[in-house]
Amino acid sequence: MRKLKKSVNFDRWEKAAAKYAHSYSDQDGWEIERFGYKKLNLAVKLRLLKNLLEAQFDGNIKFKNEINKVTSDELRLQPLGKDIQGHRYWHQLDDDCNLRVYREDLDEETWELVSR
Repeated sequence: MRKLKKSVNFDRWEKAAAKYAHSYSDQDGWEIERFGYKKLNLAVKLRLLKNLLEAQFDGNIKFKNEINKVTSDELRLQPLGKDIQGHRYWHQLDDDCNLRVYREDLDEETWELVSR
């Protein structure tokens, strides 16, 4: 929030998050005020994060210039492969080297964890 020209004390960040959420959705702002961040619905948390990240492109020119140096192909992950039914397979590797493989069904627009 600093790059949005906002300075927030640690003990008041939820109030600042609610105020910011009201700028794009009164419903999200109201939910943050009423329930607090910890008890929020995942969709509201994701919208808040998405809007904060998108605001970086508007208010942080240095960040925007650095991101624009990277091509879209470099940012976009490619699937591991496809099977005969047309499902695409993706992998995710975390910092502890835990590997997960997901199957994407393009027709159903669903994802399924195949392996941990």
